[in-house]
Amino acid sequence: MLDVGAGDGRLRREAWARGHAGLFVGVDPHPGPGILAGRAEALPFHDATFDLALFVRVLAHLPRPEQALAEARRVLRRGAWITVAEHGPAHLRATWAALGRPATPPRPAPEPTFTITVPVTVTAEDARFLRRTYREPAEVPSHFFPVLDEVQLLVWWR
Repeated sequence: MLDVGAGDGRLRREAWARGHAGLFVGVDPHPGPGILAGRAEALPFHDATFDLALFVRVLAHLPRPEQALAEARRVLRRGAWITVAEHGPAHLRATWAALGRPATPPRPAPEPTFTITVPVTVTAEDARFLRRTYREPAEVPSHFFPVLDEVQLLVWWR
């Protein structure tokens, strides 16, 4: 299994904690411990190495996602799967509105295999953390919070 954009390796650790016993390799341009350094657009692996490639909240951050998907196909064995998960249009929509950021129109995409939507309550502290992760000023109009919102993930596989 190949996790493209593995970051700190949390998904790999969670898979092992839940009993995954097979090969699980992570690659990221800013790798955490146990994760290999590399870019999605130029994967550092031989052809036909993996049975599954995962892209969890990665493609939207790449300048050329089609190149990353082509690289994944190159390193996958015949009949292997690619799984992509990205934020959906409802993801934290109310929170971003409270922060004064207009909704980003969704990019054209095929119908997802399935959608996960979970209700959440976002506090002012959560909103400050969220803004910092996007390298935005952490000022938050506290009088708008807490906000009842949703986190949403769209998932495709083939």
